Amino acid sequence: MSDYAAKVKPLRATGNCTLNYINEKGEKFIQSFPIRIWYIDSGKFCIYGDVLFNPRGICFAVSDEKYWVYAKPMGIYVKGTVNSAVDDYFSNPSLLVDFLRAEDSECEKIAFSKNGIACQGRQKQIFIDTCSGTVNKIIYIGQNSKPLLVIDAEKYEKVSDSDFLFPCSLGYEYYDKKNGKNRMEIKLDSVKLWQPEERQIAALFTLPVENEFKESKK
Repeated sequence: MSDYAAKVKPLRATGNCTLNYINEKGEKFIQSFPIRIWYIDSGKFCIYGDVLFNPRGICFAVSDEKYWVYAKPMGIYVKGTVNSAVDDYFSNPSLLVDFLRAEDSECEKIAFSKNGIACQGRQKQIFIDTCSGTVNKIIYIGQNSKPLLVIDAEKYEKVSDSDFLFPCSLGYEYYDKKNGKNRMEIKLDSVKLWQPEERQIAALFTLPVENEFKESKK
């Protein structure tokens, strides 16, 4: 996995995202929208969703150990410091690309199986394809020793003009103690190498002002 992670280069991708979630009142919602992804490395990437004719209506971003998540139509805006040690995984966007990281530093033991390698750490299990070195599944374990978040990475395809694969199908299941299971699915139709320019980085990774979200909620 460390060899695979070293090959991954900055990229941009487009596709569609579907959210199935339950709010605090127990109400179920399904929302689908186009998305765009810009990835520099596992510590700096962003996902923008096009909702209600706003190409940046929804955002998940990680940059310089900080993260922010917002949904303008709902007036939602959350920001913080990346910390994968907490149980609230779904509000930590850095885990969205955890399938691209090397597992060495977090694994206590590695076992082989017919489906690949199962890496059992204190907080998660990682299932790796032994042929390609890519991650197929990650299971995050909560304090109660039960699955808290499950990531499935499937349909890996070679990125043009590169020597690495990238999954075109991603699934995220989050088990909320109060509201049940939420799911997010991402289907990518285009993944290309990207040479980030300073002006693009500034435009994509500038922390938004909180006031604009308060105004959107009115």
